[in-house]
Amino acid sequence: MSLLSAPDSGVYRIDPRGGDLRGEAGLLRAAGDLVPVELPGQIRAWAPTRHDVLKSLLSSPLVSKDARRHWPLWSNGWLEAHPDAQWVATWVGVENMFTAFGADHRRLRTLVAPAFTGGRTRQVMQPVINRVTAELIDSLAGHGSDTVDLRADFAHPLPLRVIADLFGLTGTERQQLAPFTALLMSTAIPADQAAGILADTRALIGSLVARKRAQPGKELTSSLIAARDGADRLSESELIDTLMLTLVAGFETTVNLIGNGIAALVQHPDQLALALDGTIPWDDVVEEVLRWAPSVAYLPLRFAVEDITVGDITIRQGEAILATMGAVGWDPRAHGDDADRFDIRRGRIRHLAFGHGVHHCLGAPLARAEAVTALPALFTRFPRLALTGALRPDAGFITHGWERLPARLTDAQADRAAIQGGDTRLRPAITADLSLCTNRTTTPSTQIVLDRLRARPELLLPPPYGAEEPYLDAYAKHLGTSPADMIAGRGVTEFLEVLAIVLRDEDVALITPEYTDTLTQFHYASFLGPAAGRRDSAEHRLERLQHAMENHSYVLISNPNNPLGYFIGRDTLTALCEQNPDTVLILDEEYIEFQGSGLSMAGTHLRNVAVLQSTGKTYGIAGTRAGMMWTRNSDVRAKVAAHIRKWMPTFDLAAGTAALQDGFKWFTQEELPHIKREARLTEDILARHFGNRVVKTPGHFRFVHLANPKPVTEHLEKHGIAVRMFDGKIRGQIAGIRVAATKNAQERDLISRALESLPAELKSPLSLPSGLSAPPR
Repeated sequence: MSLLSAPDSGVYRIDPRGGDLRGEAGLLRAAGDLVPVELPGQIRAWAPTRHDVLKSLLSSPLVSKDARRHWPLWSNGWLEAHPDAQWVATWVGVENMFTAFGADHRRLRTLVAPAFTGGRTRQVMQPVINRVTAELIDSLAGHGSDTVDLRADFAHPLPLRVIADLFGLTGTERQQLAPFTALLMSTAIPADQAAGILADTRALIGSLVARKRAQPGKELTSSLIAARDGADRLSESELIDTLMLTLVAGFETTVNLIGNGIAALVQHPDQLALALDGTIPWDDVVEEVLRWAPSVAYLPLRFAVEDITVGDITIRQGEAILATMGAVGWDPRAHGDDADRFDIRRGRIRHLAFGHGVHHCLGAPLARAEAVTALPALFTRFPRLALTGALRPDAGFITHGWERLPARLTDAQADRAAIQGGDTRLRPAITADLSLCTNRTTTPSTQIVLDRLRARPELLLPPPYGAEEPYLDAYAKHLGTSPADMIAGRGVTEFLEVLAIVLRDEDVALITPEYTDTLTQFHYASFLGPAAGRRDSAEHRLERLQHAMENHSYVLISNPNNPLGYFIGRDTLTALCEQNPDTVLILDEEYIEFQGSGLSMAGTHLRNVAVLQSTGKTYGIAGTRAGMMWTRNSDVRAKVAAHIRKWMPTFDLAAGTAALQDGFKWFTQEELPHIKREARLTEDILARHFGNRVVKTPGHFRFVHLANPKPVTEHLEKHGIAVRMFDGKIRGQIAGIRVAATKNAQERDLISRALESLPAELKSPLSLPSGLSAPPR
């Protein structure tokens, strides 16, 4: 009997193994816009080769997916007589939305759709996607430079674990179902084996349904069991087949989407660079992957409810239609003459990878969320990832993917010191090596931050994708001010460097000694440092500040971020600014939280104040370079913003955001008191050896006045003590050493033993540097 209204001579036989999908699509297009084809088992169908033709058919009310009602071969005994064609039962013989038509489809979609909304994906599934992605990438890093299979070790387990969480599967159930998903999609296995796989999958899902019916939860399986539309609910068969549809459509296709994205980006390094530096959003990358390398090349089958005319061809009632996502994705008429080329710069990208019309894939938001999380996370961590060896396509004509993705990973963690320092040649990693941090606050709040980043890797996506905006929002919320008055930058250092440039022609006064190379860039400024022969004090600093505010246009002071840790309070500073409205006071507020909460000048009503802070030092997130400048002075803000480099180290921004949102409470309530206690104990140890050379401050370090700090520094460093030396050679700098607070009794014992062995002439407890008088302690 004739299976199609086209002559046998014009029928193209689809390669059942999918050996050359692109070449096959070209041959079909050359044959016409709608071409008769033969599928495995001698099944005949019409194959659209043009985007607009397939889109029209997918949205037509005259096209059905219900084989029982609209495909004569299903009910007339033909399939039973052709065992080689029975593979198609997996695709057209199930009872769910995938095969329903008209009112039946509307009923099922009404019951099922609430479980698949974009909002549910964002609120419920995105945290799962983030966590699984981070765990898998950390696991990949454990392979070192060994070759890994990114399909087996990343693209496959990610959606499997996500779908397992969505279903509420146990570990055993997940392992039992995993092998069946790929086999259900395959057209390259014998028909009797395909039937057995279908039956076994149904049985496993049936057991899951029974377990969840007895022990309901909040996951998809329980939601579908309880789904109702008035008195209506899913039958047992509909429920099992709907879960099976979700399992197959939501898992294996996403494996290929991620895998195809990896292959495409590695093969096009110039475009990968555009994605990594934020020039092209990752959403656009994923959409181009869906067009250029759709996870499903052919999707069987749809059926003509009535005769349908397409151009000069008539699809007769009951004839089959093959959806051709691959061929129409490469259609030059729809996508231009370069349709066969992968190009994330394409702009508005149209594709039918998720179908169209009433059968548009409900799981599209979940698949997109997984891909747009997985790809940037993978390439951020392994920016020099390289595939090794030729890629072999999956066997079968339905799916479009790769059997394996052998790759050699170059972990960006190998350059983690540069990453944490904001080296723009590299991309930040999700896991930071805290041993590289210069601060000593590498305790629970820092770990809270890292845990947050592992759970939300999207925070690490490069700007302008979103790292800077949430950072400033979090900072503004914490300080009780508006992000509109803020600029993000690479910490206080960058802001000082920029201010040194933009204020070069202004009347500037420096109150803080030039104890860093950064401050030496204000060489043109008037220096109002400690008077010669006088040991500095908080009172003396206030006198100098008052004089500067009365006599200069801009005044810069580190408060309390200065070697001695002296601090001038908010009320005093407010009064000085109100008394001198024409002078702009610039405050370096690093470590201000060590003084107490609510002391920052950020958020004040005054327009002649600019505040510099960083999350790295101020809020205890060690080793990061991200900060902000706050000011209501729009002129100063505009000048600084024009000079701030646009690319920001996203790990630092994300760590800062997480610190302000999740880590700050722990830092202030638990970690900061511990640091202060340790600082006082460290001070006591230093005082036993250096007497009143030790300056008492509320910060996490103590300064020791020394006329010749070099031999003491060398001695302590030899014993493993972290010391910062000030040699007194820079204008206004006071000679001495700064010692960070210890973290525990073991470190206190270490510093005590180091100081006990220090030669006596280097630590006379009563002597002071020449010319300095000792104030009472």
